Amino acid sequence: MTEDLFFFAAPDDWPFPSAVGSAVRLGDLAHVDLVLPSRHHGLRTMIDRYARSQGVRLNVTTEMDALSQIKAMVARGSGYTILAPAAAIDFVDRGEVIMAPIVAPRMTRPVYLVRTPAKPVTIASREPERITVEVIRDLIARGIWRAEDPPEMTGT
Repeated sequence: MTEDLFFFAAPDDWPFPSAVGSAVRLGDLAHVDLVLPSRHHGLRTMIDRYARSQGVRLNVTTEMDALSQIKAMVARGSGYTILAPAAAIDFVDRGEVIMAPIVAPRMTRPVYLVRTPAKPVTIASREPERITVEVIRDLIARGIWRAEDPPEMTGT
């Protein structure tokens, strides 16, 4: 499946002249202080790849891999971030941060559930997969996880 990445800001610290929570262009994010995971983090690698492809130089002022700390910094107005909605839905629901879609380009990332082909598929290994897919579908249905192409269990 795929999920979109969103821009997050404190509700009282919207950095753009547009309406609070309205879509932002990736290029506009070059002008704000971003708090992002470090360069070895998969999310950061993806964000940097999108920025490079658009010729955008992001202003990353703080790097940290602790998601809870990133959200706390954004909530207190000490920077902005880019995350998947499910990663910050707790802060959004409490009104501590707001999220806005990123456009031009839309930033998406794939989400995979994989297994090693070197190990036999057993009932014991299939059950956690089934439960994982069930939970993901529930999160998508409830709007907690915004994703397209929800997973399906295959017979393999």
